[in-house]
Amino acid sequence: MLRERAAPDPGRPVIFSPFGLGILDLAVEHRLFRQAREEGRLLDVTGFFGETRRW
Repeated sequence: MLRERAAPDPGRPVIFSPFGLGILDLAVEHRLFRQAREEGRLLDVTGFFGETRRW
């Protein structure tokens, strides 16, 4: 993008996050988690993490 070797598709939205998408993902996830918990809509996915002994 910086060297103009690629260009964004003008027909699709462009998202820019100065913080990096990692922190944005965490913020959105936390908001959705709280909302789901408040509404009683959390879903436990048994076995989602295959390896948890090291945690």
